[in-house]
Amino acid sequence: MKTLILFAFIISGFVSQAQIQEIFEREALYQQFNGVVLVKENDSLIFEGCYHSKNENFSTTTAFDVGSITKQFTALAILQMVQQQKLNLDDPINLHLGEYGSQRWKKINIHHLLTHTSGIPSLFQTEQGLEMLMPDQASVSKSQLINHFKEAKLLFSPGEEFGYSNSGYLLLAIIIEHISGLDFVQYL
Repeated sequence: MKTLILFAFIISGFVSQAQIQEIFEREALYQQFNGVVLVKENDSLIFEGCYHSKNENFSTTTAFDVGSITKQFTALAILQMVQQQKLNLDDPINLHLGEYGSQRWKKINIHHLLTHTSGIPSLFQTEQGLEMLMPDQASVSKSQLINHFKEAKLLFSPGEEFGYSNSGYLLLAIIIEHISGLDFVQYL
């Protein structure tokens, strides 16, 4: 709640750079905040700070994993494409996956992916799990990730149950790329 209030004041122009710094230093001191702060107004940097314990090592240039935060933007992009009549929610996903499609997915549509009702196991529900997503040596390609779950048995018939699936949102990102002709990050 404190962060939301702070941002409201920053947007309104009521909080100075010194006040922003004081707030985050105090919150960090009481172990209520751990992270990086970047406040900009238009193109002007107002404040930048990094707060972490002695046991952690990150800076204002560290790239953080955003986890499931991206799902809402992925869903919005898909719905924009529906609105633009570039696809339909009931389209079979294989129609838009190209080389990434699978025979196992022939009954799965875009709506199933959006609502976690596809039956496709999440990357975390496979044998390798996190080791596949966070390797020690090199990054993992889209093909490697998709091949990791592409031939896995569906957990349930599409539309019959709910099963949170990171894999489904990876496939939605591929669909966005396929339709837009842009890299997912560029499209967003």
